[in-house]
Amino acid sequence: MTRTAKLLLAASAVVAALALANPQGGYQLVAEACDEESATYQIVDPDGSPVNLPEEVSENLDCAYGVDLAPGGRFLLYPSFDADGRETLHVFDLALGGETDRATLPPAELDALGYAWSEEPIRFAFAPADRLYPQFYRVFVYQISEEGRLLPVGVYDLRLKLAESGEALAGESFYLADAYTLMWRTWREYEDEPAGPDTLQMLKLPPDRP
Repeated sequence: MTRTAKLLLAASAVVAALALANPQGGYQLVAEACDEESATYQIVDPDGSPVNLPEEVSENLDCAYGVDLAPGGRFLLYPSFDADGRETLHVFDLALGGETDRATLPPAELDALGYAWSEEPIRFAFAPADRLYPQFYRVFVYQISEEGRLLPVGVYDLRLKLAESGEALAGESFYLADAYTLMWRTWREYEDEPAGPDTLQMLKLPPDRP
């Protein structure tokens, strides 16, 4: 099962239950499978009513991937492409109804994005499969400020143990134990192949960004 398929299964479960307000009173993401590689997303408010988003946002939620809500349900993350094919990650503040920041993403062989989250402060890690790194994956870690700004925490080249799908899967190949600890699965140094016995590694992340 691919990373996208796993995300879509989780999304289908959300659809079946249909998004009630979370304990923090934030917005929620509802997804419906579009095809094998993507889903169509909708935002519902704390009362469960659909949110009308600007067209430039909603068009990037139709048959899309890499869409997620930060913990607390206020900030929406989604990728988009420009006319030259460059990919950008956007942060949209659902409470204020406007974009707060964006970051250009590196060229990636795999388009699907999966995020590993932490709270207090809100941070996320993701690892697009850069063509320059057939075994090492470049893991990006960002912090989202209270104003919705993307604050770079660090970029790390790691030998990630792939999931059964053959992809570097957020939450399985790597995750954030807390806002200051990045965990990842790799294989033993003396093994030549990623199929060797795996081991769990830990990296301490820098303190809060101002």
